[in-house]
Amino acid sequence: MLPELDLTLSHPWLATVFALLAIGLSVYAYAQAPISTPVKGTLISLRSASLFFALLLLLEPVIGKSLLKTNEPVLALALDNSESMRIEDAGLRRSDALKEIMSNYRDKIKTLGELKTYGFGKSLRKLELDSLHFDEKETNLSETIRALGRRRAENSAKAILLVSDGQFTAGENPIDIAEESSVPIYTLLIGDTLQKRDITVKRIIAPVTAVAGSKIPVSVILSQQGFTGNSLSVELSGGGEENLSLQKTLSLSGKEETLSFEISAKTPGEKKFVINSPPLAGEFSTRNNALPFYINILKSRKKILVISGLAEPEISGVRSALGNNKNLEASFFIQRNPQAFLDKNLTSDDFKDADACILLGFPSDMASNELSNQVLQLLAQSKLPVFTFVTAQTLGAKLKRFEKLLSVTLGKTRAENDYETVFAAPTNQATSSPIFKSLTSPLEDALQKAPPLGYQDFGFAPKNNATALWNMQINARKTDMPIFAITNSQSQKFATFCASGFWQFHLSPDPEVRDLYERTILNTIEWLTTRDDIERFSVKPASKIFEAGDQILFSASLQDETLSPISNANITLKAIHQKTKQIFETVFDSQSEAGLYLANFESLPEGDYSFLAVANENTRVVGKASGIFSVSETGAEYRLPQAQSDVLREMAHRSGGKFYTAANFASFFSDLLKDMSFQKADVMERKSYELSNASFSLILIFSLLTIEWLIRKLNTLP
Repeated sequence: MLPELDLTLSHPWLATVFALLAIGLSVYAYAQAPISTPVKGTLISLRSASLFFALLLLLEPVIGKSLLKTNEPVLALALDNSESMRIEDAGLRRSDALKEIMSNYRDKIKTLGELKTYGFGKSLRKLELDSLHFDEKETNLSETIRALGRRRAENSAKAILLVSDGQFTAGENPIDIAEESSVPIYTLLIGDTLQKRDITVKRIIAPVTAVAGSKIPVSVILSQQGFTGNSLSVELSGGGEENLSLQKTLSLSGKEETLSFEISAKTPGEKKFVINSPPLAGEFSTRNNALPFYINILKSRKKILVISGLAEPEISGVRSALGNNKNLEASFFIQRNPQAFLDKNLTSDDFKDADACILLGFPSDMASNELSNQVLQLLAQSKLPVFTFVTAQTLGAKLKRFEKLLSVTLGKTRAENDYETVFAAPTNQATSSPIFKSLTSPLEDALQKAPPLGYQDFGFAPKNNATALWNMQINARKTDMPIFAITNSQSQKFATFCASGFWQFHLSPDPEVRDLYERTILNTIEWLTTRDDIERFSVKPASKIFEAGDQILFSASLQDETLSPISNANITLKAIHQKTKQIFETVFDSQSEAGLYLANFESLPEGDYSFLAVANENTRVVGKASGIFSVSETGAEYRLPQAQSDVLREMAHRSGGKFYTAANFASFFSDLLKDMSFQKADVMERKSYELSNASFSLILIFSLLTIEWLIRKLNTLP
């Protein structure tokens, strides 16, 4: 059929005016020319045409071309490319069965209309039949249907033929997603639905985190077919703990059975465990007999370092308060002389697993510079949160050197008076502080009943980022001078008690005052050791357990001290094989999103790995992160060895398609041709050409003017 042409102008009536104007100007230009009438007519025609076309461009002319076309319907052919297609049914691999049936009907399928072929597993990809390797480690049928729906804009599919064994090991239930499909889904089952003799570890129920030393319940869900009455030994190993084993007599085939383990991890850290069912004779597959899982084991007790000057009453009160909390383990270092502590020396090992440090009257006036510097250096290196108590033996000059670890600044290092008797009064911020929320009585009431404190005036003032919780009160007059202040910075927390004699609260006859003393110390320790800052450098693997042969993906995010993203860092990543100690290295690539980085290993050998990521900005290390992951054959595609006909049958029914097996697939072709949604469609195609933007228009005008100029020259016209 010939195309239909039409011309559209912004103001059609002006075209007539432009035509008359072009002709009039051309006739006027050549009316007196001394040339023959034929030549004059030719020149007038050329001049009129060039002027008219030039003026016509002002009207934004558009030439439209319409052509009626008949489009063939498009069939989207989706072929299962997952590992489960390697399963053999009666000696024939499902992959071979798929290739055979597709080869037998290849030509007939092409006669249905336009064919778009895809392979699917974890995701949907455009593949031809000969490009299928059946090596995808998971099957996500729901994502396959959604992806085909998204691709309708490009392929205009009128129907889907999905060829699969019906297994899905990832994503949502495809039956629900199929109901949302805008086109019918025809399904072809590949594989045998008969149950095979097999034992499968289906899933594990275990907490993500647990406390070291506690009893951790682990439930293992098994299923079996063909082994009723057999005795099965199931093992739990890993985590650096003793292996456990349970015996189970298998009951009815196809029924899920639960085994319950109880483990006790002694050391903190992220631990990998493995549930394994040793194979029995005659099992169809052993790749579904083991399943790994991870538990993050937390410290059972927080370790608190207490560093004190010479023996004083405050030590007894703090020891009593810490001892009343069974989740705290306190280690006391009390000065014996200016150079050393009682019982043992303080070393960096004492700081390695500590959670917080309490300084009681330290640095004291009796502490040597060497001892003070050692403690200061260890605290700076460990970045522990610090709770400092100023006592009678605190020396201002030495305390000044610890100012970075305080919530206050010292305006002077020598007090004008030895001691001043003062009382504590709560600030407005104290009422909302978590430190005082668990008191048995209101904070202000308890402080009014409390004994006075001793105050050395070192010119204490809260730091800019500090919060004063108690201020000094003298003779019922409240001041702005801090007694108790806390600081929450991005890297560390601090608490500072600026008055001595706090231990008297502990000995008070009033239970509310004694409770205030204990709650203040314990809740401050809890606040200090609770991480509420944002992890500025975070590196995470896309999964804890990667399939062998898969790409190993990592993501990282990086922020500076103000939590602004850092986008120009150089981040290296090392993966260390725990058994062979082989190191694999790569680097992160910065993404368009600020502060986000991605890295990958194309594949890694099977085994357990630790990883270390180091972020450098220029030559400065700005972050380190570590963790663990595993690479193994999880056998997810073998957990249900029989084909799942019910899944494909329901998908077809819910979407308006039909379900087939190899035995009745021949009827698919007549069924599809009867489907009203899969028919040829007449489509009017229209194309538009804007002459004002086309180079053709300029060439035409230039050609007309050139011919006119040549004729004028041949006839000796100026």
